[in-house]
Amino acid sequence: MTGAVLAGHRVLSLRSHGWDGERNDHQGENPDRPNSLMSPLPEPAYSLCEAIADIAALFAVAPYRSRNSRDACLLSIEWAEIFESRHGDREWDGEYVEVIEAFFKEKYAEWLISGADVVPNPYHTKPFPL
Repeated sequence: MTGAVLAGHRVLSLRSHGWDGERNDHQGENPDRPNSLMSPLPEPAYSLCEAIADIAALFAVAPYRSRNSRDACLLSIEWAEIFESRHGDREWDGEYVEVIEAFFKEKYAEWLISGADVVPNPYHTKPFPL
């Protein structure tokens, strides 16, 4: 899969979460997220991007990685969409990190069991209980 196709998938995913493709260059605070600078994305798309980033970060330190680096990119997007479909309307009260880590470990274990073509990850950090 080419970078353009991957980028196109990401844009389509963000558009399905309310982003119209335009930047929001307003300065100030976002009323939906006090204490944060205005995001160029509406809340559902911002939340999806946050989940993609968190899942990608967990992939970066997991015990095994795919031989094809783009697999982790695509899986991060797919799994983030699943995570958001389950938790998108949830009001977090400090438990987000624990929930997304548990979700990642569930999906990661399923991915390994499915016979994914993996190699040891030289950036693996311990402990990483599955």
